[in-house]
Amino acid sequence: MRNTVPFFILVSYIVCACALVACGAGNTSGNAATTPPVLETFSGKIMDDQSWPLAVGAPLGVAADSTGNVYVADHNYIISKITPTGIVTTLDNVRSRLVDSAPSNYDLIASDRAGNVYMANTQGNSLIKISATGQVGVLFGGSYDSPTGTLKPDIRFHSNGITTDSIGNVYMITTDNTILKLTPAGVLTTLNCTDEPSTGARCNLLRGLAIDSAGNFYAVNFGKNTIHKISPTGLVTTLAGSAGISGNTDGTGSAARFNLPKSVAADNDGNIYVADAGNNTIRKISAIGVVTTLAGSAGINGNVDGVGAVARFSNPSTVTTDAASNIYVADTGNTVIRKITATGLVTTFTGSGVDGVGSSARFGATRGMTTDTMGNVYVADWFNQSIRKITPFGVVTTLAGATGLPGNADGTGTAATFNHPSNVATDSDGNIYVADVSNQAIRKITPAGVVTTLAKTDIFTFDDITYQTRAPGITSDHAGNIYVTAPSHRTIYKITPAGLMTIFAGTFDMSGSSDGVGQNANFCLPSGLATDSADNIYVADGCNATIRKITPKGVVTTVAGTAGKAASTDGTGTEAYFMYPSTLAIDNANNIYVGDSVDHTVRKMTPKGVVSTVIGMSGVVNLGAGNPAGSLNLITGIAIHGTSLYIATSDGVAVMHNAP
Repeated sequence: MRNTVPFFILVSYIVCACALVACGAGNTSGNAATTPPVLETFSGKIMDDQSWPLAVGAPLGVAADSTGNVYVADHNYIISKITPTGIVTTLDNVRSRLVDSAPSNYDLIASDRAGNVYMANTQGNSLIKISATGQVGVLFGGSYDSPTGTLKPDIRFHSNGITTDSIGNVYMITTDNTILKLTPAGVLTTLNCTDEPSTGARCNLLRGLAIDSAGNFYAVNFGKNTIHKISPTGLVTTLAGSAGISGNTDGTGSAARFNLPKSVAADNDGNIYVADAGNNTIRKISAIGVVTTLAGSAGINGNVDGVGAVARFSNPSTVTTDAASNIYVADTGNTVIRKITATGLVTTFTGSGVDGVGSSARFGATRGMTTDTMGNVYVADWFNQSIRKITPFGVVTTLAGATGLPGNADGTGTAATFNHPSNVATDSDGNIYVADVSNQAIRKITPAGVVTTLAKTDIFTFDDITYQTRAPGITSDHAGNIYVTAPSHRTIYKITPAGLMTIFAGTFDMSGSSDGVGQNANFCLPSGLATDSADNIYVADGCNATIRKITPKGVVTTVAGTAGKAASTDGTGTEAYFMYPSTLAIDNANNIYVGDSVDHTVRKMTPKGVVSTVIGMSGVVNLGAGNPAGSLNLITGIAIHGTSLYIATSDGVAVMHNAP
């Protein structure tokens, strides 16, 4: 299927099964004319009472309460609760409550023994409490809409870490060289940090926060690779590591070496645990300062369960402990939560990268998906560095790539490696093509799973994979040519079956909106691509707010929207206006569906150029249950199969059956 689009939010088998089996995918009978479109919204990246995750959302912060519940703050600003048996519920969608336009990640999260959860914005301005009964309130700060709490905008702070003690006090380490303490009664006091005479360590340089039973605090200096202890009187000393020296050496005190430590946790016996992100390891510091490597192998990235050095992590960012001294790790690069017992046994508590049937399968962050003529679905599993296959019956397997292990090796199946596969497309012979962005390559996978490198490139930039609205698009034509966008270079490339790569349209590194032939045309951040039955290529030209058409001979025209006029107006051709189109899909009748990302709408353009709004309300963001039907968050991907339209947003997946 050639109508591939960037698809950032993972559609689990629950969605796939609905699309391919129960919902009658591929059925183009008259039902669409008599049955009104139905929009089914899946709640966030986490579906209540299901295993986590069902979508993009790398875990950034993790906390555990005294009964073994684990709380996760993720990349999508969603706070989740995971019971000891793996049942997941959504506590809060932070994004929907933020009142500023550019919120920071809520990766600072803590819980107390009563099951209350506390969040501190990384850049400050608010401390939020979610009670054990689900009530949300702002304790202080001003960047959060709290319908059930009291907004107190008069207190401003920038927090680098948060923790709680056994009696429910909340502590935050701030950038103004203090530790804030908030009692359960709401009394706020400050503890000023005192410089360590030998190193000049100060609280404003530290991040992450843990507290032991004696009231000592622990934090890391991310930049200097050191672990610090702060006494109850505020004296800051260096517990382990040597300032400015990185490494992976175990040892005592300053003889130990760390590499970009990100957070700390304390257990009941006075041991300290460190998420040593640069080394991909979890380190343990005894009460007398002896540092050992508890789990993981220094410098080796992966996603492997096991004991001690056998285990593999990918950018572990946060650690926490429960009452039984189990350790939980936000293994951010693998989009999973790992559990480590006192003996060093590492297991995947919940998360991605697992093959299986239906809801037993796990995915990481998908950056694109497509289908073949048999109805199989292929997913670029970005965080797991793999290409996954889902049959029409919901059986999920890893077609190619070593789960969680980035690389650039050709081979068959899991012997091959990828590095941030960003999008996928198929041809009529069942071959799969992958935009392997960090490898700067276009890879080919045969139906038998044999991976080869079709073309090496230097066309992708870091922004092309980090900005949701400008991810590379990929598609193919009937002759087996592959087309891929290089958004930051303003070009569309063509790759022949022999691997010859040329600029098909657009002037390299020149932004503009001019129509023309081949490289005489100009684009502004082209992203999504789709191919019609006549091998015309359609381009979502994001910051031009237009849809462009490229004929097989390279003639570029603007078929909808007007460059420089960002608006949300239905109409015909250039009389219709878009805000920021970024994703495309095309059906068997050559109707084009456009994900107008920041406008929160999906538009449809007929072969005659008539543009109408299919779903969404211009400028209206979906704020959760009870809000206007059809309101969507930031659209990150769309796809069409038969009469079912799939819409991925920054906090969930919506499926419209019998799409108009």
